[in-house]
Amino acid sequence: YQGLDAGSLFTPGTSWEYTNVGYLLLTSVIDTVSGQRYEAMIRSLVIDALGLSRTIMPTDPPVSEMPDPYMHCLFDPYNEGTYTDFSTMYIEWDRGAGDIISDMGDLNDFHRALRKGEIVGATQFEAMRQFRPINATIGYGFAYEHIQIDSLGITIEGHDGSYPGATTWMAYWVEGDTYISFNLNGSGSDALNSFLIPIIEYLGTQG
Repeated sequence: YQGLDAGSLFTPGTSWEYTNVGYLLLTSVIDTVSGQRYEAMIRSLVIDALGLSRTIMPTDPPVSEMPDPYMHCLFDPYNEGTYTDFSTMYIEWDRGAGDIISDMGDLNDFHRALRKGEIVGATQFEAMRQFRPINATIGYGFAYEHIQIDSLGITIEGHDGSYPGATTWMAYWVEGDTYISFNLNGSGSDALNSFLIPIIEYLGTQG
């Protein structure tokens, strides 16, 4: 955590910057305060409690193979025409920020439980929803996004993320009271406009 010595990028409240460092610090806090590895806490309080039977934490115990079937995460980091399978990649410095793997059914179940106050309390969840605008369309809270597309009458809340060879969206379409999650085996794509919004528009035509 040598980056903590570098000082602030800006005065708090004046700007924003996405970072995983907070998750890494929180993971260390959980390890220390609970007296057990954070993986055990997450497994007990979230994965097992919600019955997420298709969710794994490849950090504990470490795994070298994924249970079939799964989407392979092929990525060409240097645009040289050579693709590497990053499906089982695990980077120790990302422990707590990118080391839980679920199928889409479990991700929807997790999201539904989050919004119903089954993971954090209602007060804490509303704190997550204190959205601050980062552009004309998107607001960001505590690890939670709000997207308002007035021209289409679409409101989305959730979160997205990417890793080499994979992009994931966990979304709640407010007007349709619908949970939508999907994975793409490619990173850097504009999944919001290319996939999520067309899915919602299609669902809107189905009544």
